[in-house]
Amino acid sequence: MYDELRALRGKADAARRKAGLRPLSQDETERILCKAPYLVADFRGQRLSDWLAEDFSKTKTPSANSLAAVFALARVWSEEAGVTAPAERYWADLLEAAQPDRTAKSRARTEPEPAGGPAHSLIDDYIAAAVRAAREHPYPGVLPGNTPPLTEVYVRQRVRAGAARSRPAGPGKLAGPVSGLVGEGASWTSMPPPRRVSGRMSAEEILDSDRICVVVGTPGGGKTSLFRTHLIRAVEARKAGELETSLPILVSAAALSGKPLAAALAEAVTAELGSFGLLEKLPDDLFKECPYEDVPWLVMVDGLDEITDTASRRNLLAALDQISDGSRGRQYRFVIATRPLPEWELAVLGAQAPVYELEPFTWSDLNRVSADWFRVLGLENPDRVAERFASAVRRTRVFGLARTPLMAALLCQLHGANPDAPLPASRGEIYRKYVEQLTRRMQSADMSGIQAQVRAGLERYGDEALGEGWRTLERLPELISWSAAEMHGGCSASILDIFSGLPGAACPKRVPAGVWREYLQSLLLRSGLIILRSGELSFFHQTVGEFLAATHATRSASASLESLATLFGRKRRVPLVERILTRRVTPPPEVDTSFTGFVLDQCGEVQDAVAGCLLRLVDRGGLAGCGFIAVLLRLGTNVPRSVVLAMARKLMDLVWVLGSTLNSAPPRRARGVVRTDQEQFENAFLALRLLASIGAEDALDRLRSIARDDDLHPAVRARAAEAVVDLDVDVAVAVGLLDELARNKSIGSRMRATLAARVESLDPDHVSRLLVDLARDTTLAGRERVASVMTLRGLEAALASELFAELALDTRMSGYSRVWSAGVLAGAGEARGIELLDRLARAIDVPIYVREEAVRALVKHGGSKADSVLSRLASDHSVDPHVGIRAGGALAERGDKDALKELERIAMQRMSDHNLRIGAVEMLAAMGEYNPMDLLESLVRDTTLDNNGRLRVLEIMLEAGGRRGVDAVKTLVDDRSLGDRARVFAAGLQGSIDKPTAVRLLLGFIGDRSVAGGARADAAELLAQLLLGESVRLSDAVDVRMHTAEDFRVDPVGNMDLDRVTIIDLIDDLSRDRRVSRADRGRAFNVLRRFYLWRR
Repeated sequence: MYDELRALRGKADAARRKAGLRPLSQDETERILCKAPYLVADFRGQRLSDWLAEDFSKTKTPSANSLAAVFALARVWSEEAGVTAPAERYWADLLEAAQPDRTAKSRARTEPEPAGGPAHSLIDDYIAAAVRAAREHPYPGVLPGNTPPLTEVYVRQRVRAGAARSRPAGPGKLAGPVSGLVGEGASWTSMPPPRRVSGRMSAEEILDSDRICVVVGTPGGGKTSLFRTHLIRAVEARKAGELETSLPILVSAAALSGKPLAAALAEAVTAELGSFGLLEKLPDDLFKECPYEDVPWLVMVDGLDEITDTASRRNLLAALDQISDGSRGRQYRFVIATRPLPEWELAVLGAQAPVYELEPFTWSDLNRVSADWFRVLGLENPDRVAERFASAVRRTRVFGLARTPLMAALLCQLHGANPDAPLPASRGEIYRKYVEQLTRRMQSADMSGIQAQVRAGLERYGDEALGEGWRTLERLPELISWSAAEMHGGCSASILDIFSGLPGAACPKRVPAGVWREYLQSLLLRSGLIILRSGELSFFHQTVGEFLAATHATRSASASLESLATLFGRKRRVPLVERILTRRVTPPPEVDTSFTGFVLDQCGEVQDAVAGCLLRLVDRGGLAGCGFIAVLLRLGTNVPRSVVLAMARKLMDLVWVLGSTLNSAPPRRARGVVRTDQEQFENAFLALRLLASIGAEDALDRLRSIARDDDLHPAVRARAAEAVVDLDVDVAVAVGLLDELARNKSIGSRMRATLAARVESLDPDHVSRLLVDLARDTTLAGRERVASVMTLRGLEAALASELFAELALDTRMSGYSRVWSAGVLAGAGEARGIELLDRLARAIDVPIYVREEAVRALVKHGGSKADSVLSRLASDHSVDPHVGIRAGGALAERGDKDALKELERIAMQRMSDHNLRIGAVEMLAAMGEYNPMDLLESLVRDTTLDNNGRLRVLEIMLEAGGRRGVDAVKTLVDDRSLGDRARVFAAGLQGSIDKPTAVRLLLGFIGDRSVAGGARADAAELLAQLLLGESVRLSDAVDVRMHTAEDFRVDPVGNMDLDRVTIIDLIDDLSRDRRVSRADRGRAFNVLRRFYLWRR
């Protein structure tokens, strides 16, 4: 408990210092906790300093019933630190474990077994076997004996945070505008909203931080390799002394589905590691507790998408989320890897579980990993070969795919086996050549071994059995593809069961079934396509199974046509009347795009049919149809050139239709793309992204023409210029277009600044001139001019300082921008920044809010110079008096006793404006060294203050805490000179410190017919809020602490001699009282309905 709270406070303090703020003091923290939404008024006789004393021996453990205060404190510091606070259950466990009177039995349950015990011995055995398994490269080598350890050819990957998630309505609903490039496995009828650009980070960071998270990657994107290498690194870190590192377990999602977690982990790990030296079955109990003291298991769940049933996937996610958020949350952390899935599936985890996207290799990464491969494969001068290889890859259709670990491994092996051969032109061709190489390896180098195996296993059963064995071997590639097709079609049997049931692999009559199955299994393993994983045969990668299934689906021209009809629907003539009346837009097929891409790559005999299917999708599928084909292109699919050009024309048309400033409404050409005006520009932006991604021959010219088209909306033009960067063109070309638009005065200020920022990322040397011109461009908004100089500051600090001074004196700039410019100089320690702020603070020709902002900056940076300006502002009667009060408060905070007395005088001056008096009170109450209770107690009884003023004083008293606030509540409730509604609100405030008393008072108001009807209805609503946890804010001046309905079920009114029926009867009488207005009776009836619904 102590360590967790101290670490969290350290993060909060560091975050505030980074933002230029001082850490929160103990008093400030306690004041925050007393306010909404925390409203913790009671620390059970302790203070925060008792919980986190610098001297650990003086630390006091929070009492067992102070969970609300502990959790509120964790929430405050988490918000300051910008992190997600662990669930309340987590802090409840920490609090329970920290109690000094915990029983010996509960201690024994949580204390770890001493090192060297049986459990630790099993953990050591697990670690040794897991590391051996993780070091093995997941993809077989096409050259005998040349598959290297994974760590020798692995380059660390990066991730970026995905978009913030909401909970979509459910499957089949559009969660937002159609988004094209959402990932290869995403459903086209349930797409997530467009992604936001987020900071990138090392993939290892997320594996060491989040309680539960999801890693999304494309097929072959490196998810499994990331998990394997992290397991090795984590074990090495523990050996190096980093004892707090979580201990990883790599397990498939299918192994966890529908089973208790500990039992599933024990079973899966034992099965997986049995062939890597694990000597005995791991018991379930090993995974029910932390492996080491305060060290959780890091459960790395691989292949969530490989669970084909949607409900099973969601159930598994819900189970893992419940475990991580429950009492076992400290023992497990979860990282879940998957291909892209529809947003509504991942929403089961809620917004607190971040989703990270694995980034592809950079080109330097590709050079490194290919050089490592060529070095292992024994090529001469591997670095030079890697450079030539990377250059060759960039000229092919698969240049994007090569930046994923799987495709890089396959391409490097193919190139290493035959360096003079041209690289494959599509993803399907890569897999075809790879499978051919594996088959050739088996048939050449390993043929003598197979012959010996066939004879040894089958010769004793006669020539017929031997002949069947040879025939099965000859048809092995065909039969494996057939088995893959059966599995892809939904067959739940194992590969071996499917394979043995196919014609050509049936067991000969005289051969025992067990012997024949052993023979078939040995053939499958020798193929290199299938491996033994967790005791079961499986393809070494999911995409290999998809490729082989597609190979079977396209085994002939007729089979290819049938597969296309299954995937894209059969062609039919749509009558003209139906097209006019229904205006139907054909949605893209809801199929696995990875498998579909493999099918299209292998339909060489029916290319015209492929082009026809895709052209119909372009013509009738709208933006979603184009997006589907764009994903196929990203996969490296061989899409016909005619389809790519047709897509380019269609997307250009959509951009001009959707992005034009001349159209008041989207014309018919945009049907199926835009349902509301709000989606118009979003879909225009998406069309631009798709246009840049498809690699059309004239894409650069098309984007240039869009960027320079004055009839298009400036935002669309700016996005077109940014999209040029994605075309992999010469940097100078992209920079030139971005510079041109950034200087174009017909485009909005913010867009121009954004374009300049993109120039900086591409060419820092060029951007300096552009930023100087933008800073001096008077047509730009002031904030963008200052922002340009802020960017320039990192490149040319001296020039930026001169420009800041220039902008601070520019009267054409907004006041805030001028203060911002001067404040940057002052913050950098430049004296002229202080002088400029002083001049702005004293200037009588600028608005008062600008002067006040300059004063704030002076207080922060100006030292003693701020005092004179504050004094002048506080005594200037020509300005808004509230500004003078705030200036006086700042002076008083800095030790000016005259300012303090002036604030007290204003607060007590009965003839002054009520708002001014309350403003002075708030200034005084916010001062750390000032005790305002005497003043507050006097003011809460002051009848010359209006009702709202006295209620506000009461709120301040309650925030400060103590008995005097409780007495003040009673004073106001009993004060008949106060309006009825104000008395009711005061009673509601009582609920934050004394719930039973508040309930009594509110019930008294509800039943008192002498009280105004509106006030009685207010009392009913406040009562519902107190007892049922209803989130109803009745007044801007009142925010009563919420409680859960569980409070009411257990002890509704704090042991009061009052039952629920009495409460309901009182509210029912109010709802029927004809002396009360109809509107207030309706409010009472709504409260009554809440109580009845609760009872059910």
